[in-house]
Amino acid sequence: MIAVAFGIGMQSWWWGGGIFLGGVIVMVTPVLNILFCIAMTALWAVAGFHIGEAIDQEGANYVIAVIAGLVALGAHLGAIEWAEDLGAKD
Repeated sequence: MIAVAFGIGMQSWWWGGGIFLGGVIVMVTPVLNILFCIAMTALWAVAGFHIGEAIDQEGANYVIAVIAGLVALGAHLGAIEWAEDLGAKD
């Protein structure tokens, strides 16, 4: 999603493709993937918080931030597991 957003925002296939490939490389690097997971999960939680503030309902910002953070964490941990499975020898 980040690669698509940057690609559309910069109106460039090069930016979108470069960020996508960079993300894939980071996800298969053992130490970087955990740092990337933590950073991206935090950013999704912050985005959820701001969406909740835009709704302007009491408590919506915290609820949406927690939900967005948990969904992002699950997706990122799944991506790390998938990347590790690719390198596993049966």
